[in-house]
Amino acid sequence: MSCCSPAAVRPTSARSRGIPPSRSRAPSAPTDSCTSPPHWRRSRMRSRCFSISPTDSRRTSVHRHPPPCPRYDPPLSVLFAIPDTIGNRVRRTLLSALAVVMTGALLAGCSGSTATGSAEGATDELGIAVIGPLTTYDPILSDSGVAPWMLQPVYDQLIRYTVDGGFEPNLATSWERPSDLEFVMTLREGVTFSDGTPFNAEAVKENLDRVATAAGPDASLFSKVASVTVVDDSTVSLALSSPDPSLELTLSKNLGMMASPAAIDGGTLATAPVGTGPYTLDAADSLTGDHWTFVRNPDYWGGADAFPYDELRFKKYADANAVLNAVRAGEVQIAYGAADTADAAKSAGLNVITAETNTVGIVLSDRDGTMLPALGDVRVRQALNFAIDREAILNTVALGYGTVTDQWFGPQTAGYDEALEGTYTYDPDRARKLLAEAGYPNGFEMAITIPPIHTALIQAIQGYFAQVGVTVTINDSQANFFPDVQKGVTPAYTLQNAQLDLFSLAPNILFPGGLQNPFKSESTEISDLYAQIATATPEDAAEKWQKINGILTEEAWFVPIYNGYTIAYADPRVNVEIWPGMSTPWIYSFAPTS
Repeated sequence: MSCCSPAAVRPTSARSRGIPPSRSRAPSAPTDSCTSPPHWRRSRMRSRCFSISPTDSRRTSVHRHPPPCPRYDPPLSVLFAIPDTIGNRVRRTLLSALAVVMTGALLAGCSGSTATGSAEGATDELGIAVIGPLTTYDPILSDSGVAPWMLQPVYDQLIRYTVDGGFEPNLATSWERPSDLEFVMTLREGVTFSDGTPFNAEAVKENLDRVATAAGPDASLFSKVASVTVVDDSTVSLALSSPDPSLELTLSKNLGMMASPAAIDGGTLATAPVGTGPYTLDAADSLTGDHWTFVRNPDYWGGADAFPYDELRFKKYADANAVLNAVRAGEVQIAYGAADTADAAKSAGLNVITAETNTVGIVLSDRDGTMLPALGDVRVRQALNFAIDREAILNTVALGYGTVTDQWFGPQTAGYDEALEGTYTYDPDRARKLLAEAGYPNGFEMAITIPPIHTALIQAIQGYFAQVGVTVTINDSQANFFPDVQKGVTPAYTLQNAQLDLFSLAPNILFPGGLQNPFKSESTEISDLYAQIATATPEDAAEKWQKINGILTEEAWFVPIYNGYTIAYADPRVNVEIWPGMSTPWIYSFAPTS
């Protein structure tokens, strides 16, 4: 099955509060039908046969499970009498090898995605490749970029963020805003954590009270919550210090993931996660930094058929090429993709799923010149913008997956202003002139922190900056990227800014106290505009966001390069979707395509 099959899914585009449709100036990605199919069709799970009807375009829930196919395929362990005593990992390897040999005989009729499972409509296991490792199981201390899909198996959020950019009940069955400064949630009753601790309003309060004290990377998103009050066993009320129109989004991500109070009090949450989610960690079949196995929670409140796989197995790989090889070899079925291997993935018959996110570029976090005095001069920051050939980087590093840009707010956000495009054309002579005017005719040295996926990007940046006299040293932080950013280890860092909700984005990167603003720089004008946005109409809010965007562009707080894509690879037999504004796929769409 090719990536153009009916099982392929379309790129998602966000439409949430204050986010207009894309106004890209040029095609955002290669325009073949594989990356941009005109119609989205999720195959109805009528049977577990691999064939699907190309005319069946009804959108149905991944939670619906079909009757089994009219034949019985006994597990390979039964056919070949593989004993249970040899250990899960060896047993799994033998089964995988036998599965390849028996493909023609056993998979010609019906099967699950990888192996037959024990529950009706369920399959045995799903393998997922990751590059960035999970550093802690504590959702409050995890970053909201890479971590969510590795925390979602164990933890439920209070509110569920949907793939179309909306919200639906989860652990909170309903919520309301009695006023601009109140947020009241009614909680689901009869839910317990996997350790037997009851889920109730006291548990919610303990989790949310930790946000301020734990000082995690997303704490600034919760800065407007002044207090959390238990109204009764199933009702909790949040008092706000100022209006927060993005609170639903915040409670649908890491900060809304509920952990067992017993695990919190015991101090074991970082290494032994306990939540109310559909899976639990199989510690015996997991190795920190290498692989993580989650097995079905038999007491999950959503029921045994809420998720189709008995096991989710996450495996870390060294780089994008290793990830691609793993999917091609069938070691895993889903992977976080990259632009430089996307075409190879399509050629290998994998589904390539893309979703436009926000800006890829450099955050000049030391814009007051605290660590590197040169960055305190706006002429230097502007020079760095003129030194970059954005079009060349887009085509060589991202292979055309994106659109060049001169502004930090992307075309899917309320703050995008097409008039700002073209502010910084590639002009190394002008860059040298500005550096000389600022007192750096011979350039200067600067260090830049990068995440693992930006090796090719920083090498291109290094080359362009060197042409105007700026020598770049690289801090390749690997798993410590966000801690290094938060500590301000270097005066700048590269970032793929996936967030589309600007009200959530701003506290993290524009104001003191945010993870992505380690040197605590601020602009009074930006702060005043932001305060007015909370209660503004969508039209007024968009106008104010565009003013903020204009200030950021003129003052050159960033070196935007292109609007990028979240990319995922999938075996054609597995459905995958990318949520708007997210850096990785989420587990809620994972299901057999047929």
